[in-house]
Amino acid sequence: CALKLFEEYDAQKLSPKRRATQLSSIYSSYGVIYEESGDVIRATSHMEKALQINPSNAVAVDSLSRLKSK
Repeated sequence: CALKLFEEYDAQKLSPKRRATQLSSIYSSYGVIYEESGDVIRATSHMEKALQINPSNAVAVDSLSRLKSK
């Protein structure tokens, strides 16, 4: 689960910006996996969450654009 991975990063005492970047990357990684498995709804949800956390997440921006065109 993304939350468990985030808690592991949190335990490493990363800066808030770095934690946000990492969490956003985790969500977008899950989004890619869901997209590749054909689950557009979950992929979209994860990409949107990634962008809420970090609007500069290029993977999420590109993926969400692609997902919304399906």
